[in-house]
Amino acid sequence: MLMESWLRCRVSAGMLPTEYTVVTTTSEGKLISMFAPESFVSPEKGLIRVTVLDTRDGAALVYLPVSPFEISSRTVRVPEKELISL
Repeated sequence: MLMESWLRCRVSAGMLPTEYTVVTTTSEGKLISMFAPESFVSPEKGLIRVTVLDTRDGAALVYLPVSPFEISSRTVRVPEKELISL
């Protein structure tokens, strides 16, 4: 069940003009952060584009466009309620 979706996050300026700093929360309540290319971010809406791999029990397994700093995987579990489709 692969599908593209948008994940709510906090967005601020990145280190480069073509990227943003993105912070979001996993379903375990841990903050993760990353520098994401502007093509994956909607800064005015506070969203980052992700690929949804699975949903279950109120959580969604998503594939991030870049690796977060805090963990070594681009696949994370996030609250399903934080996903929206545009």
